[in-house]
Amino acid sequence: MVKSKKSDEVSNLVDKAEEFYSKGDLENALKFYEEAVAIEPKNNTLYRGIANISLDLGNFEKAIFACEEALKINPKDIISLLITGNLYLKKLDYKKALKYYQEAVKIDSKNIDCWFNLGEFYRIQEKYEEAIKNFKEAENIDPKDVEILFKIAELADILSDFDLAMIYYTKIIKIWPEASMIWARLSDLYYERGDYNKSKNCLLKLLKLEPENLQTLNNLGFLHIKLREYEKAKEYLEKAITINPEEDIAWCTMAELYEAQDDLETAKKHFEKTLSLNPNNKTANDGLSRIKKKIN
Repeated sequence: MVKSKKSDEVSNLVDKAEEFYSKGDLENALKFYEEAVAIEPKNNTLYRGIANISLDLGNFEKAIFACEEALKINPKDIISLLITGNLYLKKLDYKKALKYYQEAVKIDSKNIDCWFNLGEFYRIQEKYEEAIKNFKEAENIDPKDVEILFKIAELADILSDFDLAMIYYTKIIKIWPEASMIWARLSDLYYERGDYNKSKNCLLKLLKLEPENLQTLNNLGFLHIKLREYEKAKEYLEKAITINPEEDIAWCTMAELYEAQDDLETAKKHFEKTLSLNPNNKTANDGLSRIKKKIN
């Protein structure tokens, strides 16, 4: 099939627009898209290009106009519906934004982006339960989409629904076992439930990924104190101090270790060392006051 001269011309203009866009020259990019749409006024994808660049330029009205032109050409254009919804969302016109998002879902309920955008719509308004409901619809389409799983886990955390948060953080870690921040959060959740062994196991996974992470080493030391495994606690805390002796956190936890073993003089020295590094360390200030009372 031979391409028309018009089609070639439009293609060249779009290529130029994209070239300028990649260089950050938005004004020229917009100019070439507008020249292209003048040649092919029934091409809805050209209007989407104008809308995206206008949005980048901060011209919301022009972006909305371009999207509406695209939708006149193809009322079932999912991308244009979602872009228009996003534009109204940025303008805080929630009613109009919702209209476009719902229309997109109505047209294609198997489109993950439709549900994701609806989830974001509710999340931004802090309607977290409704947001989770829509993100779960997106999850049904792609159960291994880590971004969606994280959105649900994060919102469950905000709602203090730790059971749901743990389910979704666990789903993420099965797909992405190198996710350090997820191991750290799972450790925190287990700790908050008083399950110190599972919390410790999460930190050990994290330590394999980041062997010199001072916070992880310190937290392992702290957990071993809770478990009354004092030698192991000392091992992790000494490693943290060796890596960075100027960091106060491990000195402070080491002081708590000695206090737990009733070695008050050594605990006192470590609290004092902590405060020499960071006079504002509240745990160390409180600990030193407590130790002095015990000694006296």
